[in-house]
Amino acid sequence: TEPPKKKAKTDGEPARRRPKRSAVSRMEAQKEEMAAERTAAREAKVKAKAQREKSAKERAKKRAAQEKEASKKKADREKEKVEKQAAKEAAAKAKEEKKAARAKEQAEKKALREKNTAAKKET
Repeated sequence: TEPPKKKAKTDGEPARRRPKRSAVSRMEAQKEEMAAERTAAREAKVKAKAQREKSAKERAKKRAAQEKEASKKKADREKEKVEKQAAKEAAAKAKEEKKAARAKEQAEKKALREKNTAAKKET
């Protein structure tokens, strides 16, 4: 009723077993592993934060560029609107002046006609 022994290797030597690790060395290894995990987690956190900040900066830069472009477009539209209004007013003024000049010319013609008819009546 003995427990079965490990089989010997072919050359007659007994099978080598892995030497037992002491509980202390196991705990030390576990501590080191946990420390390494914490370090990796901390590094990952720092890296993620840096990435977030970088992308936030990029977004802010894009937003600023878009706002600048939008304000420029708005200013251009406003300028065009003002120019269009000025052109419209100038055209209206020119039309009025033309109308006034025509009326004056017609009045002069009428006066000349009346003068001529009055002169004919006298003779």
